[in-house]
Amino acid sequence: STEVDNEDVETVRFEQEEPGVAVLFPWFTVAIGAVVFFVTTRFAEGLPYTTVMFLIGTVIGIGNSRLDENHNYLHESVSDYWRQIDAEVLLLCFLPGLIFKDAWSLDANLFQKAFFS
Repeated sequence: STEVDNEDVETVRFEQEEPGVAVLFPWFTVAIGAVVFFVTTRFAEGLPYTTVMFLIGTVIGIGNSRLDENHNYLHESVSDYWRQIDAEVLLLCFLPGLIFKDAWSLDANLFQKAFFS
């Protein structure tokens, strides 16, 4: 009876935390990206941002796969929610921001010269 009650409590607790767990992964990655961007632009200008993010993501991915899955909310966020999202939905969500970022950093004079030639 005690084991069944503990499982029921875990199920109820998990069902109540679903929205919080679902947004954990994107907020966690954005926070890491902001910190890495700040550090690489201020203190370590020789380190490429993309390479550092790749290495951090690899370390987190390997560490996340080796942790206990019962109390690992980041693992639950990735495995239960984000892996099931269609690739087209992710593309439609993130592509406008990426295009805006590139358009914002584009040299206007270079764009005018290339556009009219």
